[in-house]
Amino acid sequence: MSEPGTTPTPSTEADLAIEERALKQEEFAARREEAKVKLAATTAPWWRGADPLVLAVVAGVFTLAGNTYLAYYNARATIAQETIRATDALKQEEKKAADDLELEREKAKATLILQAVSTSDPAAARRNLLFFLDGGLIKDEDQKIHNALEKYAPVLPSASGQPTRTPPTTPESYNDAFWSANLRPEWVSQLDASLEHIVSAKPRLEHVAQAVHTPWYVIGVFWMLETGGDFSRHLLNGDPLTGRTVHFPVGHPQDWPPPPGVDAWEYSAIDGLRLYTLNDLDGLQIGDVLARLERANGLGYQKQGLFSPYLWAGTDLYEKGKFVGDHQFDSEAISRQPGAAALLRRLQDRKIIDLQNAPSASAQPHQDVQR
Repeated sequence: MSEPGTTPTPSTEADLAIEERALKQEEFAARREEAKVKLAATTAPWWRGADPLVLAVVAGVFTLAGNTYLAYYNARATIAQETIRATDALKQEEKKAADDLELEREKAKATLILQAVSTSDPAAARRNLLFFLDGGLIKDEDQKIHNALEKYAPVLPSASGQPTRTPPTTPESYNDAFWSANLRPEWVSQLDASLEHIVSAKPRLEHVAQAVHTPWYVIGVFWMLETGGDFSRHLLNGDPLTGRTVHFPVGHPQDWPPPPGVDAWEYSAIDGLRLYTLNDLDGLQIGDVLARLERANGLGYQKQGLFSPYLWAGTDLYEKGKFVGDHQFDSEAISRQPGAAALLRRLQDRKIIDLQNAPSASAQPHQDVQR
């Protein structure tokens, strides 16, 4: 470049031209870069130009939302897993409960079978098993128990080691039970009190006995059982003698009142003894007498597999179980009234009567009267 005030030489002009082009090129390059920056700014995402604080807030919101969703997802997954575990545990518990229930059923089934055959009497064991089977208490879909029952006669000793006693059903079995039974010591005083009452009424009892041909002491025992030893009540069922009976059997005696001059109690007693076929017992063995007495009271206890308290209360053959109402049996109820067999046995033990030397005779046919 020339000094001011001088005229440039040709070489100097060339240099100026070169420098000018260089400047223009630099200017062009700068503008080009500026254009690139502007172009980049127009195509860049919006957030590149946003306030950093706003971006930080937005980023925080998105992070929080993501974490919340992740926590929700994890919670759902955890709940699902726990639900699966709980379901599996419940199924296992239900299966275990079902298995335990089935085991208890099998135990109960085995217990019933053992109880059924815990007797020295094969016929009683068979009858007991058939009761459980026919009643559905023991399931036997494949008939294996029925088949085995027909093939064998299963009996086992009772749990006490003593043969299980079964209620008598024949005069011979009544006779055996009567002589093998033992009076319970705690009943003796009550038995003696009843006996004193019966013996004191012997003259009146004998008057009826002559009319129906039944021993006076049998009538006396029946009198104690039905009326508690009260001559103001029907021998039939203990209803007052002021009219015919109003309880079962109703309307007896049918011809009432008795003829003039006839004792009302004796008149009703004769009618009742004949109704229950407790007449014509003279000369019969004690087994026949007891069979008639139980039949007069009803055979419900035999169906329960129990010695009837009507006969055996006060002996070691009866412990508990009692009909507390019509067709209402309570297995835990205990009769407090001495039975006919206990009263007769005490009469025998005190030598008031002699049953061992009674003449033998067969029981007469009689009507089956249920009470």
